[in-house]
Amino acid sequence: MLDTTGVTDIIVQTGNVLNLNDIVKKPGQKSTDELLECLKLALTNCKKSTVDNKLEITSLEPVYTHGLDTNELLISVKLFVDFGDAQILEDAINKCLKYLGTKCINSLVLSYKPKVDDVDLSEVWNVLERFVLENKICRIGIADLDPDQFIAFYERMQVKPKIVQISLSSCCVVPPALQEFAKLHEIQLLTHNDPQEILPEEKLKEIIADVEPKKVWITRFQAHYKCRGVLATKGYIVGISL
Repeated sequence: MLDTTGVTDIIVQTGNVLNLNDIVKKPGQKSTDELLECLKLALTNCKKSTVDNKLEITSLEPVYTHGLDTNELLISVKLFVDFGDAQILEDAINKCLKYLGTKCINSLVLSYKPKVDDVDLSEVWNVLERFVLENKICRIGIADLDPDQFIAFYERMQVKPKIVQISLSSCCVVPPALQEFAKLHEIQLLTHNDPQEILPEEKLKEIIADVEPKKVWITRFQAHYKCRGVLATKGYIVGISL
């Protein structure tokens, strides 16, 4: 059992899950199942350190193949979050930059599913905008807004979303209005099959027992070789505030 006495935050970093046979053998599994498997494996083969009441658990599986030049990669991240605490969000992105050993993430897509009493999307977006203005993220995008919401959001933001993701579970065909708007403004239009909630609390408690998470964020990272388009690494970082 994981000892969380006196701990206020837990960070779990999974390393490159492409090298884990238990994950690779299940290529068709759902995002939640993949994430849970990654967390289980990371917790059983890891190093731990605690600084300022923050417990960091890092898989012994490295993020990259030894000697790989990160300048040869295109790094993309999806950030799943249901709260708008700016400081925690900044820490999450900085943690991702540090763990991936890069000064700049090529693209980051935000999946923001707020609780009823949380902040407006634009306030969360402002956090991402600052990273773009500081040249730490090249392009930012948003997931799961309907066409009217996305267009209105696009028009009022200082740093415009360059990517829009829509869920395959919500529509089988991309709405023509969104297709037209994306083409006109050179926005990359993508689909995804991530669930509404990628890490339900009851599932998290099955892996890390006796915790009462107040806030949870997840980043899923991927890096492709620029010239070949081959996936070099994939994994997760999960942050839990207790």
